[in-house]
Amino acid sequence: MLLVMRASLALIVMFLSAGCGLLLDPDPPATPVGDAAVTDGATGTGSCRANVDCGDCERCADRVCVSRVGDNCTRAGSCLERIVVCEEGVRRCAERGVSLAGTVCREAEDACDAPEICDGLVNDCPEDQAIAEGEPCPGGVCDAEGECESDCVDGDPCETGNGCEIGKWSCDPAVGRRCEVDGVRGADYECRESEGLCDPAETCNGTDGACPPDELQVSGHQCREAAPGRPCDLAESCDGSSPFCPDDGGTETPGTSCDGGRFCNAAGDCTVCTAGDPCGPADTCEVYEISCATGAPECLGTGAFRFAGTMCRPSTGFCDIPEVCDGFSYACPSDEFEAATTPCRPVAGLCDVQERCTGSTAACPPDSFLPAMGVCRGPASMCDVVETCTGSSAACPADGVAAAGRPCGGTAVRACDLQDSCDGSSPLCLPLYADSSTPCGPTPTACDERASCPGDGPDCPLNLPAVDGTDCGCGECMGGACTSAMPAFSAICAPTGAGSDYCCAASPEANAYCTTMSICAAAVAGP
Repeated sequence: MLLVMRASLALIVMFLSAGCGLLLDPDPPATPVGDAAVTDGATGTGSCRANVDCGDCERCADRVCVSRVGDNCTRAGSCLERIVVCEEGVRRCAERGVSLAGTVCREAEDACDAPEICDGLVNDCPEDQAIAEGEPCPGGVCDAEGECESDCVDGDPCETGNGCEIGKWSCDPAVGRRCEVDGVRGADYECRESEGLCDPAETCNGTDGACPPDELQVSGHQCREAAPGRPCDLAESCDGSSPFCPDDGGTETPGTSCDGGRFCNAAGDCTVCTAGDPCGPADTCEVYEISCATGAPECLGTGAFRFAGTMCRPSTGFCDIPEVCDGFSYACPSDEFEAATTPCRPVAGLCDVQERCTGSTAACPPDSFLPAMGVCRGPASMCDVVETCTGSSAACPADGVAAAGRPCGGTAVRACDLQDSCDGSSPLCLPLYADSSTPCGPTPTACDERASCPGDGPDCPLNLPAVDGTDCGCGECMGGACTSAMPAFSAICAPTGAGSDYCCAASPEANAYCTTMSICAAAVAGP
């Protein structure tokens, strides 16, 4: 009896609260339990089989009545958060406020549908939106209408993301489009190009799919020979940390012997000892000069300062700032680098990313690219397709077009118009028309011919008039109409009183042969 009363109470509450925003959960399937007593209210201590066995402010969970208070009862598609409250034994949904930003208020329906997210400011869930055109979906990419369109061709080459792997597309719709490994590239295939004289290109070994790690030449590796005919010029060597060979221009220390009795000066020339020639270490701001007092050149400090702006430490990389003297100190300023936001390598393609200095090193970071499948060229027209980056190249793949026969444009609505379609070689949607043998005009009369489509346009021309003078029964065709300027007669008038072959009463000339309309006067020859 108690269970019946509770069930009746639940139905009454549901009826009274239907227009007041109350959220009443349907009963879950009953679970058999023992004969323990069921308690009312929100104590959470009673045993139960179904929600109806519990109080209105409770629900049956794991055979025990537990409180509903605080349960989320926000409506689907809403950003107004609601929770269950209990007042005098009756539950209702109370507004709590706007849902937190990032709360999903509408789940995605398929791979090309985007979930809608609350912004934390308004109660309404945003309008249903599809994900961006060109995003990948199982078996293809999403189009502008939010449909998953397959542009996958089984066996077409693709990039797996490993430079030494050969990839081909697998277009099984059950698992989606996948780039599968179809072997490895041969030995000596260049999988990563060189960035500079100190960065050798990496090549495949013929057995591994991964491109070897990017490695630089070891420190001291000669990357530029000394200039021929200049004995004071120094060869440049890699520093082991940059892909680029240092700038040319290094020379022997001034005073170094060269070419039989001559000496290198500060300009890097091999010459005789000349007192007063500038010399000295490059990273000092004190003026040094050559002294010839001992017969051999000696580089001695003079105690004077180099002029402000004189370079005392050259740049060793794109992100290194050359240091200059300040005009009042012997020491060259501390080595400084470009700020961390400074671009150091230009973008070389749609799939390249901008490299920036680190703020603490002279070298520009290694070249990097946009990740594979990132859109690099959107469709320019109805028959164009989306191109995506490979993840290993700066260039966007060649522009492709939709397959021949793919419908495009509007539905054919005129007599000679056909459904437009792509031709497989152009990004433009090409119009299609019925050929010139297709009849299209209205049913012809005695004085016109049914028109046919022009073959190069959507509109049907007017019916063609018959040649003037064509017999049309009661006269002749003139300008497409049946007319009778002079009523026609039979070659031989029928016997008196009989009907003539033609209508002849409308003309005075007919009176010699016809008495009244269509009645012959005598059996005589007509005109």
